[in-house]
Amino acid sequence: MPSTARSPAPSSTSWRGTTPWFLSAMFCNGEGLRDVVARMPLRKEKPMIRLLTSVLATLGFVVALVSPAGASTSPRIVANPRSVMVNSATKLTGSNFPASTRITIKECSSTSWYVLANPCVSAIKVKTNASGGFKTSMTIHGCPGSSGTGTSETCYVGEPTPYGVDTMTLTGAAKITVTVP
Repeated sequence: MPSTARSPAPSSTSWRGTTPWFLSAMFCNGEGLRDVVARMPLRKEKPMIRLLTSVLATLGFVVALVSPAGASTSPRIVANPRSVMVNSATKLTGSNFPASTRITIKECSSTSWYVLANPCVSAIKVKTNASGGFKTSMTIHGCPGSSGTGTSETCYVGEPTPYGVDTMTLTGAAKITVTVP
């Protein structure tokens, strides 16, 4: 049967001469700090590495200045006004869509759904300009699942786009509050 006897704990003097340098520097009131600094290797940089590092840092700074914070290349639609009565028109301004293409803009009750659900009611077709933008007007009819009269509901206007195998998303969706009298 193996022995379960434990060896005695090391005494406090058994490691005194082998104190790690970082413990010596931290706990010896600065004594030994000179020894630590003297043992540190000098940093020798090669001029080419220093130049390359400076150039990359400068390029990163320039890119940060040129591209504004929050700038996005994702498609986006802005509705004005964002709150309308049912069967009223709103102006839509789109940006960052594919250039010079015809897209379909739909009014839906959700920004993503399974293909068979189809939460959209009305649609218009618009052609984007050379920079991927458009301006148009759309009559908002109220989303499917309306709560009846005297209520307001949230609808979304955007371009339905397939996502994965069985899901659709509303690209560039603008949120619109529709009031039912």
